[in-house]
Amino acid sequence: MPQPICVTCEREMRPEKNGAIVEYFDEDLQSYKLLSGDIWKCNMCGREIVCGLSRSPLSERWHLDYAEKLASYPERIKVFV
Repeated sequence: MPQPICVTCEREMRPEKNGAIVEYFDEDLQSYKLLSGDIWKCNMCGREIVCGLSRSPLSERWHLDYAEKLASYPERIKVFV
């Protein structure tokens, strides 16, 4: 994977957390899928990004266990598309 660069500080970012849970919402603000990704952080300004998202969702809203999966990941990064 390419090394993320902070545009503001012109420094390489460092991995902060692997396996962060990312929750996607549709235009109606309904949760519809969960992915796993990595949080990278700039040590100078503290800006964080998520990259390296999983290719396959951990779960999607049409799965029978979606509500259970959501509840099992209390800390999620929310993405509104």
